[in-house]
Amino acid sequence: MCEYNKIEYSCGHWHGQAAIWCPTYTRTHRRCPPQFTHYEYRGWEVCCMFKPHQQPLHAALYFPIWAGSM
Repeated sequence: MCEYNKIEYSCGHWHGQAAIWCPTYTRTHRRCPPQFTHYEYRGWEVCCMFKPHQQPLHAALYFPIWAGSM
């Protein structure tokens, strides 16, 4: 079975992150049911749903702020 890390945030959300893929997955690319072997609590961090959205850097390079005023 594949081993997963379970990361829990202060907002209560969590996500599973693959730590080790089993031989079955490497052969078939079918994921096993998650078997959480490590737990991590990030009480200082919130998940991406509660973080403020930022404009990606590449978008600023292609669409400068002054482009809309032309």
